[in-house]
Amino acid sequence: MKNYKILMFIILLLAVAGCTKLDEEVYDRVDAANFLTRRDDVIRDFLRPFEHAYWSIQGNDVYAVGENSTDEIGTFNRQGDWQDGGYYQRMHYHTWTPQDGFTNGAWRNFYQGIVLSTNSLQDMEGIADPAKLNVTPAELNDFKAELRTLRAWFYLRAFDFYRNIEIVTDVKNSTQGGVQSTPQETFNYIESELKAAIPDLPLREQLGATGIGRWTKAAAATLLARLYLNAKVYVGTEKFSEAEAVCRDIIGGKYGSYTLDTRWDAPFDYTNSSLNSEVIYGFPGTLARTHWQYDSGMFFWGMTYDAAPLYCGFTDFGRSNPRFALQPGRDVDSVEYSHALGKPFVKFQKYPDDLRLKKYKNLGNSKREGMFLYGYLPYTATTNGVSRPDTVRGNKGPYALFIRDQVGFFLAAKPGTRINDKESNMNHADHNSGVFLVKYPVYPTP
Repeated sequence: MKNYKILMFIILLLAVAGCTKLDEEVYDRVDAANFLTRRDDVIRDFLRPFEHAYWSIQGNDVYAVGENSTDEIGTFNRQGDWQDGGYYQRMHYHTWTPQDGFTNGAWRNFYQGIVLSTNSLQDMEGIADPAKLNVTPAELNDFKAELRTLRAWFYLRAFDFYRNIEIVTDVKNSTQGGVQSTPQETFNYIESELKAAIPDLPLREQLGATGIGRWTKAAAATLLARLYLNAKVYVGTEKFSEAEAVCRDIIGGKYGSYTLDTRWDAPFDYTNSSLNSEVIYGFPGTLARTHWQYDSGMFFWGMTYDAAPLYCGFTDFGRSNPRFALQPGRDVDSVEYSHALGKPFVKFQKYPDDLRLKKYKNLGNSKREGMFLYGYLPYTATTNGVSRPDTVRGNKGPYALFIRDQVGFFLAAKPGTRINDKESNMNHADHNSGVFLVKYPVYPTP
């Protein structure tokens, strides 16, 4: 018994001694207190939300639902390809359910950006002595203004998608969202954030050609104009005059100098970062790293399978994919639909001198013509050193594809030939169906 009491006494002493110091010592991560110790840390912190912003253009099906729910773009069931349990058809017919991932995917997309922007903004606001980090006060003010603008951009997109959203301004001291804001509160908040940020934002001329992807006075003003332009839908009050005033200020040079490009395709080309470009805001992209416009969630999966490697000569990413195409303007007998909305390709055809109407074609030396893929797509096939002319085909048969502004089962039917199957809808298409949009160039692989 005596030994037992001694043992218990020793255990108690050890327990008391072991509980006197419970401060956590961090070994496997950098905590907030010592993260910002030099200029490079500040730059990394500032830029982190921009990486997510780049991805957010098409991530979580944002592009898909934003376009498929309109009368412009469609993801058709092409003989079983892209049927996907009716996932995309529910986008088109507005019959989605809470079980469809895209209904909250965009929300997570936007709010991750809002949280990241707010986190970095609060870090910047916590810098008491920027000189110790080799950062000037002007730079710090710029970083704060750009982060506020970036966050406002995320809010504007969330507002446009959902209308009823919540405003988050603190992520350091709270992990829960707040109450839902009214549309008017959200509108006022976005407007005030942009107006407050503009004075501290740089002009494009100050950043130079390397400033692509940075928020400027003109870029923030453009967001303000967009907010005003849609005010009637958002809050029930027209603000067209306010939108016009901001746009006239941009054109007049109040927010920096901008001029129209001399080529229609220049804003979408690889060289659009020059100071002579009309691009007010754009994300930087490279073939080897980030290139959202060439991802599967956007334009690279907006062509028939072999259009990229065979017709365009671009082989870096393998085969393209016909996930997205224009909504048709004609029925299977090539009769124009009577409804006024939609029919994007038909509307381009009303202006035959429009240079964009031409079939997309690479001209060499990083030049292209046209913005659409339609008709036959010829290429030169080489087998055992012997070259011969050929035409792009689909994956459902050996016939050459003739891409048309119609949706149906055309299969091997020649252009102008009437088919017996008159069914035409989102669930009844083949690989000839739907003109493809090639907004960004697909130049040949060197």
